Amino acid sequence: MKRCVYADHAATTPLMPEVVGEGLVHILDVKGIAVSAGAACDSRNTQVSHVLKAIRLPVRQARGVIRISLGAENTLEDLRRIVDAMR
Repeated sequence: MKRCVYADHAATTPLMPEVVGEGLVHILDVKGIAVSAGAACDSRNTQVSHVLKAIRLPVRQARGVIRISLGAENTLEDLRRIVDAMR
């Protein structure tokens, strides 16, 4: 499965065009991993993020985007667990 990653200092967003973001949120939740679909600043909005539109990400791909928030307490093992859960 091909994955693209868009990242900044606060978030990492895997792009999985063959998976709807909300579905992946549920799959990871069952595995004990909390992620989100959609913008952090507007959790009620189910539309494609204005940021994803601004970078001209196709709607089909934008629907597969999830947000993984990381902090100072996260470890490399935490990241490996997320990656393994998404395989």
